[in-house]
Order: sequence, then structure tokens, then C-alpha cells
Amino acid sequence: MGKNLEQKLWKEAILMISILFLFYLISRIFEDLTFILWLIIFSFGIMAIIWTLLAKYSLSPKSNLRLFTNNFLACSIAVLAFSVTRFINDFLRLRWLLFVELFFIFITFFFFVLASYYTYKIGSEFGFQRESWDIKRILKEKKK
Repeated sequence: MGKNLEQKLWKEAILMISILFLFYLISRIFEDLTFILWLIIFSFGIMAIIWTLLAKYSLSPKSNLRLFTNNFLACSIAVLAFSVTRFINDFLRLRWLLFVELFFIFITFFFFVLASYYTYKIGSEFGFQRESWDIKRILKEKKK
């Protein structure tokens, strides 16, 4: 085993132990695993939004890929908003918040449909399906 690989394994082991210890401390402080899981979900939702924004602004303004990224961003925001609403409803138990949750689910699926359409459009624009058929045909001919 090389020295670099061994150092990397030690670093990863220390990092994993630190994360587990931090998780243990947080669970002891809050005494509620649900709250910790909500924090993890929120942090991933915020990370998804940040990375999507970074990706969006690295693409050309009027490209189809940027349009697709806008829809993906809307989905991420709607899912995060649903999660926040769900978290609040876990504590307050307000019946009308169910309609807010359903609204965010509808918005999420609406933007997923748009993102799927733009994915289809991008595939058609670049002709990936047609080219894959040509590649399969050529491979079959070579096998004969």
C-alpha cells in the first residue's frame, strides 16, 4: 500500500469518525432524531439550489440547457418549500397546511414535466437517438 493511499484512508477514517461523533452530539443535544433528519434534508436542499444556480450561470443565457436548468431549479425550490411546510406542519398540526404541501407537490411535478420536455428537446436537437440506432446497426453488421 502506498504512503499516499494510506494517508488518504486515515483522513477518510478520521472524517467518518468525526461525522459520527458530531451526529451523536447533535442527537444528545436535541434528543430528537426527526429534527436532525430535517436539518440534513434542508441542508441538501439548499446545496442543490446553490449548485443549480452555479450551473445555471455557467451556461449561455438562451441555451436549451439553461432553460432545463431553470426548471430543475424550480423543482428544487418547490421540494425545499414542501419540506419546510411539512416540517412546520409536524409541529403545528394545521389542517390547511396540507393544501400548501399539495400545492408544492403539484409545482414540483409541473416543473419536472417541463424539464422532461426540454430534455427530450435537447435529445432531438443533438440527434442522440438516431445516432445510437446507427451505431447499433453498424455493430450488428460487424458481428456478421
